Amino acid sequence: MIAPAFAHAVALLGTATRQYARGADDYARYREVLLVFVSFYERALALLTAMVWCV
Repeated sequence: MIAPAFAHAVALLGTATRQYARGADDYARYREVLLVFVSFYERALALLTAMVWCV
């Protein structure tokens, strides 16, 4: 009676751990894309500012 419940609890813990790791990977990907976007935005803003100052 206890063994199946324990096995089920271990399986749930493994599933939760995998989902947490997947979520961390998704967050890392999201953060990387966000940093690239911010870097591009900063460069575009600097270029626009330089163009305005030259005119």
